[in-house]
Amino acid sequence: MEFRPVKRAPGAFQQSLAPTRSRRCAAGPAFGTETRPLSAVELGMGMYNSTYKVDWPARTDR
Repeated sequence: MEFRPVKRAPGAFQQSLAPTRSRRCAAGPAFGTETRPLSAVELGMGMYNSTYKVDWPARTDR
């Protein structure tokens, strides 16, 4: 998975998720336990929360 966090100073209040943690957040029952995201790009405008744009592989079961 491609992971692109926002670069911040080490002591900044807001910190990005670690790549392994972002993968665990994206996997699970909502998307299927076998589905893996292609990429997660952190969007940088939040003051307290972090938001990520996650791209998924195309579904073939439709």
